[in-house]
Amino acid sequence: MSSAKDEASGTSVVMPRSLVETGHGFPILSKQNYSLWAMRMQVLLEQNGLWEAIEAESVTKKKDHQALLVIYGKISDEILAQLDSKLTAKETWLMLKTKNLGVARVQNARVQALKCEFELLIMGEDELVSDFAGKLSKVVTQLRTMGEKLEGDVVAKLLQATPTKFDSIISSIE
Repeated sequence: MSSAKDEASGTSVVMPRSLVETGHGFPILSKQNYSLWAMRMQVLLEQNGLWEAIEAESVTKKKDHQALLVIYGKISDEILAQLDSKLTAKETWLMLKTKNLGVARVQNARVQALKCEFELLIMGEDELVSDFAGKLSKVVTQLRTMGEKLEGDVVAKLLQATPTKFDSIISSIE
């Protein structure tokens, strides 16, 4: 067991050491990495049985504080200073999401820009397939985080965006 101080209430919360150390090596939330940070944090919270603090209508105060401690541990001091210390884990999560993804109109504009980026992606003649797949995957991940579904389009895009030197391989795949 390990003791951690909850900044919101000023009280000490006793938590299993594994929970305090969980996510070691995860990146700290910044202005540029929200989509990937949110994916990782959801898995981290789910793994520790704390995701219900984000999704459920009501949870125990202990579970809420544990979820807050995990979230607080993975955001920068600059972002933490902008949060209201009286927020629940759910309110904190929604506030971070809104702040980083923006309101609906801004989010829709971001989705459209990402879709355009997706459509315009073309693999260079000298580019490695793995490098191009990484670029494609990054855009797809951002779109999925924003609620867009691209299941069949991803493979089609990968096949369509490759240079002509891959035509024989693509024909055999099709």
